Amino acid sequence: MHAEFGKQNISIRSNVHNQYLDYLMRFGIIGLGLFLAVFAYSLIHAIKTNNYIYFCFTIIIMVCCFTENILSRQWGITFFATFNYLLYYQYQKK
Repeated sequence: MHAEFGKQNISIRSNVHNQYLDYLMRFGIIGLGLFLAVFAYSLIHAIKTNNYIYFCFTIIIMVCCFTENILSRQWGITFFATFNYLLYYQYQKK
């Protein structure tokens, strides 16, 4: 057994539990700005197309990003990409 059983490498296992702060630390101001621009575009598109479900989905994801960095894991990216795609193209003009 190791003598240092209780010690862990904090830099590997740490998690800030805030998607915005995580993007700011990883990619800087420009990366955070691009991340927020994606949400802004989604909200504007939802308003222009009167897509209430897409608007609510985007707001819920934005609020969830305050308490958890869901887009740092595979299941979060898959969930967001799938539903964002489906809801974005739901009300496209033909």
